[in-house]
Amino acid sequence: MRTFIGFDGHYEIHDSGRIILRIADEVGKLTGGIKRISNVKSIVNDADRNGVLHLLQVMRIYSAITQKV
Repeated sequence: MRTFIGFDGHYEIHDSGRIILRIADEVGKLTGGIKRISNVKSIVNDADRNGVLHLLQVMRIYSAITQKV
């Protein structure tokens, strides 16, 4: 599992591809709200969407490299 900290909260990205958003307020304190995201394109904030997409790409490259070794 990897964590991306974005503007809307903390995105937990599991190796299976499941994405969970833990919503935070403007100070960064978690509010307790949890949202499960099934499609990355449904993330409203552009910066968060691009960050999560980039992290997913890095995770795919890393898993491909480790499988070949």
